[in-house]
Amino acid sequence: MAGDGNGRAELPRIAVIGAGIFARTQYIPRLREIAHLVVLKSIWSRTQESAKAAAELARDFAPDIECKWGDAGLEEIMGDSSIMGVAIVLAGQVQVELSLKMLKAGKHVIQEKPASQQQKQKLHCQSTTHFKTCSRINPFGQSERTTDLSLPLLSQAS
Repeated sequence: MAGDGNGRAELPRIAVIGAGIFARTQYIPRLREIAHLVVLKSIWSRTQESAKAAAELARDFAPDIECKWGDAGLEEIMGDSSIMGVAIVLAGQVQVELSLKMLKAGKHVIQEKPASQQQKQKLHCQSTTHFKTCSRINPFGQSERTTDLSLPLLSQAS
């Protein structure tokens, strides 16, 4: 992997998809705590302003963080081979579709909120179809608000 200028070239790189209050008050502080284990490479939001505001909160432990926004920003994250995984911290109704896009792009996915039963069924059907021959993808992770954010999917060898 390319270096980040801080001697952390071997660490997995992730992106946070979403820059709302939960990403700013929960994910960024937890990622700060585990900055010795993972590099926060990008943060995405629908708007440039929101992405930049969230990135500034992480700049102390992720000095090279990139701000991404809009459809072009999502495409850049999906196409960035140095980003191993994404944490999707968005409203539940958009998480499944975005999770599937990220999985198709070869990313490990941590989804903040549980999907509804209908969304779970859709995810299961689509992920089984698309990934049944791909053993390197552990297709889904979900953080629990009562536990530490340990990013277990990112620690697995690809």
